[in-house]
Amino acid sequence: MSLAYFSLVQPAISRVRLDSVKINRDTGEINASIGVISNRPARALSIRSVAAVDLGELKARRVAGDRFVVSGKLFEPGQQVDAIQVRLLTWERRKQLLVVRLPKNVLESGAIEQISICSFDGTVEVAGRFDRVFRHQELMVTLDHIPLAGHVICDESGGWKFSGRLATCAEGAWFDVSLSEGTELAVTARLPDGSHHRVAQVPSGEQVTHAIGAICAVEAERSGKRLYVRGHFLARDRRGRILLEMNGERLPRAAKRIAAPWLSAAELACLDDERPGWEWAGDTEADLEGAMLQATLELDGKQIAKVSTVIRPEHMVDTVGHDNLYFDSPYRPAFLELLEEKHDPLEPTITFIFPGDLSSVMGGGPSRVVSMAQYLKSMGYQVLSIERVRPDSLPNPELVQRMDELFTRRWRLSDEMLADFAALATDELESEAAAGPEAQKILMALQADEQAASDSLIGSRTNPRFNALAAYFISRHSPECVIANFAWTAPVFDLLPDSIFRVLDTHDLQFKRAEMISTAIGGDAYRADIDEEREHLLKADIVLAIQPEEKDAIIDLTGRNNVVLTSHGVDIQDLSAGEADSKVVLFIGNRYEPNILGLQNFLATTWPLILEQVPEARLEVVGAVVEAISEWPQGVMPLGRVPELEVYYRLAAVVINPVEIGSGLNIKTVEALAFGKALVSTGFGMKGLPVDPAAEGAAIRADVGADMAKAVVDLLQAPELRQALEQSALGFARRHLSPQATFNELKNTLELRLF
Repeated sequence: MSLAYFSLVQPAISRVRLDSVKINRDTGEINASIGVISNRPARALSIRSVAAVDLGELKARRVAGDRFVVSGKLFEPGQQVDAIQVRLLTWERRKQLLVVRLPKNVLESGAIEQISICSFDGTVEVAGRFDRVFRHQELMVTLDHIPLAGHVICDESGGWKFSGRLATCAEGAWFDVSLSEGTELAVTARLPDGSHHRVAQVPSGEQVTHAIGAICAVEAERSGKRLYVRGHFLARDRRGRILLEMNGERLPRAAKRIAAPWLSAAELACLDDERPGWEWAGDTEADLEGAMLQATLELDGKQIAKVSTVIRPEHMVDTVGHDNLYFDSPYRPAFLELLEEKHDPLEPTITFIFPGDLSSVMGGGPSRVVSMAQYLKSMGYQVLSIERVRPDSLPNPELVQRMDELFTRRWRLSDEMLADFAALATDELESEAAAGPEAQKILMALQADEQAASDSLIGSRTNPRFNALAAYFISRHSPECVIANFAWTAPVFDLLPDSIFRVLDTHDLQFKRAEMISTAIGGDAYRADIDEEREHLLKADIVLAIQPEEKDAIIDLTGRNNVVLTSHGVDIQDLSAGEADSKVVLFIGNRYEPNILGLQNFLATTWPLILEQVPEARLEVVGAVVEAISEWPQGVMPLGRVPELEVYYRLAAVVINPVEIGSGLNIKTVEALAFGKALVSTGFGMKGLPVDPAAEGAAIRADVGADMAKAVVDLLQAPELRQALEQSALGFARRHLSPQATFNELKNTLELRLF
């Protein structure tokens, strides 16, 4: 059986409307806007004159779905043209010819000088002029050929102003204005003889305002500089800041958001905003009487609406009855500088939160953050940092410069500034309408106690105010990803929007670390609550584990398989070319209990044995660990904090790691191997290194005491043995410890989640 298909094509039935036309009979040129009304969409449109001398077709340009514009020379100068022929071509290539008669007299003289369309309630204000004077009843305003109802005022010079509405809004409803390409606002003056004067303009997006408002009250001191201003903005979007200017100069601080009981019930019914009002009170530098005052509603750096007034004599008072509404602080300039945008918002951004100063001392934690940031920056990410500067921080100028070059933007929050910064941030948030639950949570966190009431290892190191400020500054630049370092910064995640990807770099497991230290020194001074740590780990989207054993422990603790093994990566540098007869032994460590205990044990049990056999040996101790030991034996040089570690690694013959307790991965071990140094370490000091049979040949394992003393002495007395060990260390490091090897899984995870 065969099937026959029939297609019935409906004939095209079209008519056109001449929306606007301007003819210059001196040159024969025409400018016209033509609308098509048809049951078949038009593909193309052209016109030609209906006159004795035919100059050919003029092709029109489509500006909207059914609207075309055409311009060009259509007839000979001085020729009388009464009609034009319009040629339509449909998408089915069907043609249709229509004849359209032209108005008797078409003139266009004048201009539209100002347009303001409010998307909040459909209010339209238009002003302009014609070259002749018209009466208000002769003028008609249209938007895309739809007449607008309103009030027209004409003056004796041809100027006119229209105020009206696009439509009548139902109570409680929002009005929306969409200006697509070709949307035309026109003002037409029609005369009794059939001629008309017409001006038209396609409004731009900048001419659409998204709020309406008013300045409702002004108080200004006669003899002083105190000023109080109150007003409101009605807007669809509840976010935004109200900024004030006086005589074109910005006043400090944004206005505070308040309720607006002076608004009518009908106005309030349109709002989903409990604080549409605003007020500002403070001291100014300008003369108040006669000053121009302007309030602007700003959202995402764009001006949404503005209102203005002049401070008149009736506004002047002897005493302004309002105190300064804002927290005043000497740190305000520094705070405002931190609010400035100095990064590229279009670049993929990762922000690091570190509860210390990356410019102070390059210990294990800072070294890991810097290495990770350098690698991610090389992969195309923009890296930023938020750091807590403690009272004992000693910023090194060289490190400050290095960190400033690495990070596109740094927020270094000093402990002495935290309280003031929290108050200043509270001012800023209260100056904005709530943008969502995150803003309210940040506001509450800023007003909370500075220190958590917990005596656990994690609780005692948690600073809620620093975490709240970190969340506040993150909310200002909205990175794609935040990497928080150590469990006590994880509460920041509770204050971030869901759109930000949360990564927690544990560095080590605190409950395991606390168990080991407490066992070694006795008591519970380092007590860590395992349930508290689990709670913090669960706040992150992914958790970084620094070694395989801790990865398994985190999975067991949380029941989630969102753990990425991310060891410590170091740029491989061959610093093995020291002096062959060097007798320098090097220990590097931060002020950390396992470092202190390990070094004290080494000084008591191992160093005397080394000096017996190599009297010229010298032990150099680098890092903040020096600050915890008051007495030093013969042959030891306590160097303390230094700006660069490489020079000390290069001069050392042997690097030691006598640490016997702790958790995580010993960064000093990784660095020594990556620099190609002969390393003597306890078995615990090499814990967490990648599994590789060559790992045993990359360093010498020895317990503190006689075994470690013998290993160090052998290396000091046999340069060839030391050189062989150095080459083994470099080979192992190149395979396993470079940033490419250690951070590759993190990079892949970020790419899968962010893009």
